[in-house]
Amino acid sequence: FFDLPVLQSAVRPAPGLMVVCPHPSAASHHASLSITFACAFLPNATTYVTGHSDGRIALHELQLPPPLEDETCAESACDPGLVPHPLGAWDATSGPVYCLKVLEVAGKTLIISGADEDIRVWDYTDIAALLPQQDSSALPIRPKRQMQARALSSRSITFPPGETNDMAWMAQMGRLLGAQGDGQVSVHDIETGKQEATLVGHKGAAMCLATAGPHMAVSGGEDGTVRTWDVRSGACTRILLPFTGEQVTADRAPAPTGKGVRCLDVDAGQTWMVCGGGVNYLTLWHLDSSTLSAVLPTAAGAQCAVFDDHQIISAGNEGYVSFWSHNGHLTSRPTSSSASLYAIATTSTWGQQKESQRAVLVSGLGSSIDVFGEWNRKLGTLQ
Repeated sequence: FFDLPVLQSAVRPAPGLMVVCPHPSAASHHASLSITFACAFLPNATTYVTGHSDGRIALHELQLPPPLEDETCAESACDPGLVPHPLGAWDATSGPVYCLKVLEVAGKTLIISGADEDIRVWDYTDIAALLPQQDSSALPIRPKRQMQARALSSRSITFPPGETNDMAWMAQMGRLLGAQGDGQVSVHDIETGKQEATLVGHKGAAMCLATAGPHMAVSGGEDGTVRTWDVRSGACTRILLPFTGEQVTADRAPAPTGKGVRCLDVDAGQTWMVCGGGVNYLTLWHLDSSTLSAVLPTAAGAQCAVFDDHQIISAGNEGYVSFWSHNGHLTSRPTSSSASLYAIATTSTWGQQKESQRAVLVSGLGSSIDVFGEWNRKLGTLQ
């Protein structure tokens, strides 16, 4: 087994060396080895940001084709002429960028990245000021803030907690949560960058996060549990076993089995939760009653799942993207350009309700990103 980002950095040429590709497809082959772990829309819902396995963050402009007249037109095989428009990129970290969050805080648009080293905050105003310059592929931008999560061992020596796998924003509290590789969920003040608390309970890596109320959050981990937290007190209020439909107490939480929870999301009404991971199905839960509502079958484990207004979108190691109704019925399953998908971004995050403005991005293994529009029609693939 080899660490892909390490191999990529090992074969990166030294400055001044000329690399001769032995085959015309060598450059495209290298691109196919990269991973787009994260993507997110900015508030204008036309600019999106991507995080990559080589540590880079890139900005792009999405130009959607004209809207369709009705749903019947969505079944046509015509090429809508989707054209990528890169804006700029910068080296964000020395390791992979595992997750991205775009926030509007105190009138500023912030791009926040999670990686092996720390959580970094970038001010979009600083980035936009550099975009007109000629070499936009290597913007000389530095983070406004770096937040390192703490982890204490039993020997009272501070150790790094590992990678930040996901983040969640508690808007009313002004706190950013990070799902850490050592199992903790870190709580940071976004203004100062200070870590104020640590939510402890997962027996394996914390993999995914979502908010479930003004002061409540849910996290999923490699231990196969979903835990709900009161962020004010740091207390774990519920432990769910999402793949068996059970609710357990802390003393009855099972040992990790390898069937971890890799993705979850909570709807805008903070009533429903969808989660998936190490099993060939997702589960849909009613949070208030802790009741399993539906099972959504898939061909392989899900690696990303989101609520998108009136539907649920999921993807993983299947070679396609699944669109589900809120009651768990499959509505469409178009193929994807990548066999392994890691991230989904939607314009509905920023309140885009019109079908003509709606867009869904799905990214994963390789540098390509699939774009879906109204009626879940695949508009094309961005390279």
